[in-house]
Amino acid sequence: MTVDEHANGTSVRLATGDHLVVVLHSTYWQLPAPQEGVLVVTGAPVAQPTPGCSRIPGTGCGTATANYVARRAGRTELVAHRDSCGEAKRCVGSEGDWSIEVDVTS
Repeated sequence: MTVDEHANGTSVRLATGDHLVVVLHSTYWQLPAPQEGVLVVTGAPVAQPTPGCSRIPGTGCGTATANYVARRAGRTELVAHRDSCGEAKRCVGSEGDWSIEVDVTS
């Protein structure tokens, strides 16, 4: 299953062994590892600039991607945060926060 900004504030259901990919469209997003052990990160999160975009400093254009696997049944929350919402633009209110609830069944 793949989720992005449109999944913000929602819940997703997985079975043990399922994979979840989070793709957020700005390289400024920080995707920390979940704490409960229900999901496990399968590699370091990757920030990938859009080709040709790197010539424009401070835009954050590209994606931040993290891959997870459902290790055991339970419930956890994935949370991402960013401070910058563009060149010299700090995020205001909820612009810099993203989260989903993940329910894993056996």
